[in-house]
Amino acid sequence: MVRRTEYLFYKPYFLIISLVATSIILGILYFVAPEFKKKMETEISKLIIDEISNIANNTKSLILSRAGKNDVLEMFFKDEHFRQDIENILSLLITKNIKYAYIVYKDPQQKFRFLADGSKENKAFLNQKFDVFNPQWYEVYREKRDIVIKQSKLKTLWITYLSPIVQNGKVKAILAIDFSVSKLLQINRLIDNIRTFLFTFIVISLGLLGFVLYQFYKYSTLKKKTFVDPLTGVYNRNYLNEINHYIDLNLYSVALIDLDNFKIINDTYGHDIGDLILKVTAKRIKETLGNGDNIVVRYGGEEFLVFIRKDKYSPIRVLEELRINISDYPIAINETERLRVTVSIGLYIDTEKARSLEQAIKTADVALYRAKREGKNRLMVYTEAAKYGLYTVNDVKEAIEENRVFCEYQPIVDIKTGEIIHYEALVRLKDRNGKTIYPNQFLFEIKGTFMYAKLTQRVIEINYKILKNDPTIKIAINLSAEDVVNQTILDLLRYVARDKNVANRLIIEILETEEITNYNLFKDFVKEIKELGYKIAIDDFGSGYSNFTQLVHLKVDYLKIDASLIREILNNETVYLTVKTINDFAKNIGAKTIAEFVSSREIFEEVKKIGINYAQGFYISKPMPYEKIGKITINVG
Repeated sequence: MVRRTEYLFYKPYFLIISLVATSIILGILYFVAPEFKKKMETEISKLIIDEISNIANNTKSLILSRAGKNDVLEMFFKDEHFRQDIENILSLLITKNIKYAYIVYKDPQQKFRFLADGSKENKAFLNQKFDVFNPQWYEVYREKRDIVIKQSKLKTLWITYLSPIVQNGKVKAILAIDFSVSKLLQINRLIDNIRTFLFTFIVISLGLLGFVLYQFYKYSTLKKKTFVDPLTGVYNRNYLNEINHYIDLNLYSVALIDLDNFKIINDTYGHDIGDLILKVTAKRIKETLGNGDNIVVRYGGEEFLVFIRKDKYSPIRVLEELRINISDYPIAINETERLRVTVSIGLYIDTEKARSLEQAIKTADVALYRAKREGKNRLMVYTEAAKYGLYTVNDVKEAIEENRVFCEYQPIVDIKTGEIIHYEALVRLKDRNGKTIYPNQFLFEIKGTFMYAKLTQRVIEINYKILKNDPTIKIAINLSAEDVVNQTILDLLRYVARDKNVANRLIIEILETEEITNYNLFKDFVKEIKELGYKIAIDDFGSGYSNFTQLVHLKVDYLKIDASLIREILNNETVYLTVKTINDFAKNIGAKTIAEFVSSREIFEEVKKIGINYAQGFYISKPMPYEKIGKITINVG
């Protein structure tokens, strides 16, 4: 039997009547109260936009004038003085109302990257990725016209003014100016004055709104499904587009959570077990964060993005509790076997300093990267470089210019004989007081900038000089994915290779990472390097994509098994089997294996039993200055 209330919900004309009546009332609310506000904001916006337009046009004229007949985009990359000059001009635009002024361009992969940033704090570096969610950024390139993006928060009107920098009829870059003004106090007074008037209509419409809200509830439930990841039950990445323009970053801390060694789990146990691990992890994240105002998003394959209300919770306490809840309770994958998984977490607390949601997420990703690099299974909180001992692009630039770059050398030994086969050169800086600065304090800060290649060049030059003067030593140096595609680095290696007695004693270690996306280019690089006489090692093997098939064709000389695997070899059966598989594979392709992070006698004996050829780590020897090579005792027993 259908009750009358149910009958009302399912008869369409009752819904139509309620919608019409409610629409009339909402129309009154819309046109009486918000219209005043809208009109006032329109007038304010017009004045602001006119002012910004003049500023933008004058600034672009200055930029094009300074560039002259040169390609303005190339000038940013080739002429550092030009870029600094433009950043000085942009910094002059920063006022009480103009919060940010910066220039970005679109690279061949359709991604936006920074050219110049007028900010005095948290300055973006050259070619740093700039994530955009709003498609209007791309319209600037297509339509070659200024575009205004407006968004309102509680008492602030935000305007992003995008203006194309056009040269020879082509859009070379975009000048972006972020502007904010406090809304007029009269707007709030006006809203207060009409609240009594609106109250009468709200009371009258409550009954009809009941019908609309019910229908809206059903509609919202359906709509929410488009924002929920079907595997884990948390929000999917589409949800970020939904909240991007109205989430208040003052209220939330942002954290990225990444499952450690998830690819190994997938490859070893299969995707069904991988999916189980993801579901259990998502469940534990939701249980730890609670069902309140915190938000959980599946951000990538094995990566979760969380927003934690920092006015109600302690983000560090909550996330550390989450890390323990995951790592200390192995997951049952069948009736007899339980698998221990761990997570690395990057946390950004001071989100009120972020200019956008995209930047807040990027900052959390910086902390996550450091958590991964420092050993995984840990929480890393983002801290500002100037306050916490990290070094900026400019600090590295000065160190290079003032010859404060040097290397320490860690021996790699034959496990059976204890003979040193070569040394790995590990880059260091000295500050002006003579204190040693280690890579974890500066490498990530310069990643993606021209200074990264400059530092690699200096390392090659330092070791070239040592190899020329000392014919008894062999040295390995590290190249990243950025270095592989850098023509200057390749030209320098070609120059060094003219001395065959140097090239045949220099091993090129290439970091095995998912950042190597152009395999054909990578393959060509390896082929030429080997033809020049260098040996090739794949560093951190097992940490990235581990494309076994491609390695067969590369004919590398060494595979360096990633430290995160060697570190866990005594405690994790899955890791042990992975290391053994890598070693067997290396033998089949004619490559030697090197175990990194051999920190104890127990680990040394285990890798020796597996049959790994060489070892490197603190158990054998710590890195040392070149002057101390030959004065140490190698520990292999």
